[in-house]
Amino acid sequence: MKQKFTSLAIHVESTSPVLAYAVRELKTMLETATSWQVFEGTEGADWVVRLMIAPELPPAAFEITAAQRGQTQVIDLTGHDASATLAAVYTLLEKAGICFDVCGPIFPAKLDLAHAVEEPVHVVPAVLERGIRQHINFPMDISSYPLAEAREYIRNLARLRFNHITFHSYPGQWYEYRHAKGETLAGHFFYDVRHDVPAHPVVRAALRNQKVFCIPEIEPLFDQHPERSRAAIAWLRAVMDEAHTVGMKVQYSLEIREDDPEDGVNACASVLREYPDIDVLELITPENEHKPVQFLEHYLMVIAQLRVRLAETKLPQLVVGIYETSPEYLQAGLDFLRQFCPPDISWSLLPGHGARVAVNSMQALDMKSDDWARTRLYSWVEFDGLMYNQQNSLLGSKQAVDLALAGLNGDRMPGLDFNHWRTAENRTAIRYAAQVCIDPTLTPAIFCREYGIALGVDRVADFTKAMLALDETDVYCSANLFNIGFCFLACWTNPKGLSWTRMCANWTLEKIAEADKRMEKSRQLFNACLPGTLHPEGRRLLRFLDNRIRCTQLHLQALDALLSFRDLCDDNHPEALDEAGLAMVCTQCDKALELAESYMRLHAEMLPDRGTEGTLISYYETIPVYIRHIRQYFMGETTASAKDVYVPMDAPPPPEVTTLD
Repeated sequence: MKQKFTSLAIHVESTSPVLAYAVRELKTMLETATSWQVFEGTEGADWVVRLMIAPELPPAAFEITAAQRGQTQVIDLTGHDASATLAAVYTLLEKAGICFDVCGPIFPAKLDLAHAVEEPVHVVPAVLERGIRQHINFPMDISSYPLAEAREYIRNLARLRFNHITFHSYPGQWYEYRHAKGETLAGHFFYDVRHDVPAHPVVRAALRNQKVFCIPEIEPLFDQHPERSRAAIAWLRAVMDEAHTVGMKVQYSLEIREDDPEDGVNACASVLREYPDIDVLELITPENEHKPVQFLEHYLMVIAQLRVRLAETKLPQLVVGIYETSPEYLQAGLDFLRQFCPPDISWSLLPGHGARVAVNSMQALDMKSDDWARTRLYSWVEFDGLMYNQQNSLLGSKQAVDLALAGLNGDRMPGLDFNHWRTAENRTAIRYAAQVCIDPTLTPAIFCREYGIALGVDRVADFTKAMLALDETDVYCSANLFNIGFCFLACWTNPKGLSWTRMCANWTLEKIAEADKRMEKSRQLFNACLPGTLHPEGRRLLRFLDNRIRCTQLHLQALDALLSFRDLCDDNHPEALDEAGLAMVCTQCDKALELAESYMRLHAEMLPDRGTEGTLISYYETIPVYIRHIRQYFMGETTASAKDVYVPMDAPPPPEVTTLD
């Protein structure tokens, strides 16, 4: 098949907005990567690409075929629906040499379209609806992004061939509603914790905001709450519109905490009024309340009353979900759903903190094939209890797909979404999650090798080894240093004293040292790849990983300094410390504060996206504040910042300890 040509035409007969977007994407990518003339039509071009829909294909399936017709090469990109056809577009471009990444497309030195169509392609994804679950609740996730950057994030998800996204809103964050106690407005960003831009020179210089860290377009309205509420809703609606434009199904998730079903109906009706174009409405139980049956009974009652109130309105697909990390409570909820959930309502399960832990929880359930056929599983590419660590969850994504497929006895998995907050830090794990949902035979080792080659990384065997080791270190930290990087201050400072270091997990100096050693091994391997890596994107990733691993090590060392005097202290009797103990507290807190300062300085050296700004302000307002809190508590100092005593309207529960055993 000939390669030399100068023009390419794109032809589409459908009026689908998603295919119109596909045309724009194909044209933009080709014009960026080549000098070809790209236009719409069928005449006068060396090659013609036709975008088509074939409902007779299996759901979510797509094909790529090519044929010589006279002097013209014709490529047919066909999907079950418009979203699947868009996936065919990205598959063609990726086979031609473009590497799609959640941080943006990576273009090759030369695009090879002829190679991309040497063999026909027929793809039936293992997972029908593949996507991300955005809790949009912390400063480092997309809920702080300027709208243009949030839209680009959505586009990058679609380029990875994700076709589903769930937005979860906690009360007061992204919808307004009336209830028995009054009215709750939206716009309580980050659980209503206000992040003023500080005088700290490193942090201040890194942030794009002037006074308050939040979506930049909303910052001028921040102190006008009704306007801020409306602006928050408008921002999310615009992000959802972008998701629809790129062919993604949009799911809105919320939890109902009020006892009166009428309050729940009001909340749901408000969501449907404010977001009329959502495809799915999900009511999920609050995290680890350990009473799923009680919540599910309540939710089904709310749904029944909602259907009566909105009898003249076409409702979106309805889902009830369970967020429980204990298999015992999960099983109770599953048994209830089997018996009482109407057949037109599907289920979602969020069964553990971390990808592999979630798989273990699912393995402990008595899941039948009919259960799997109704279930959307929520997994993780990042655990928020380790938010200040560099993570790299790979194998757990494959395990989730493998487990579901085994339970479905040959059928395909209905839906799988992955939790994450930070974007740049999780680019590898997000790309792997997207690919393994399509091809479950893809192992982490093969993926890392191919990813390294696409990025032009030298010593790709070492790169692969380092990536896989980082995944295992991630698992080690989750099992042994659980919640050592949780990003919510109130959890660290309550209960009093050093209790957070005692209650979350059995953190020890030895375990911190082991995590540090494991991190260092991966870092050294990444750095060994750097001298021979010529592609700028490969160098950028290697340097970023070096930076974030060193940040992780500084964070662990800061906690190490605090643990060094933990056994000396009685949290209930801080006055019991003798002079030597007080001196040690003072010295080690000073050391920990300097390490935290070093973390922030190092982190601020590499800020590739808005989320990295959010991580920086989050760290500034969490770890140094906690260290000062410890010093004040045991040294008998009475000064405290407003952050120490402020009680927001809502707060996340600290994730409960789970294990891989």
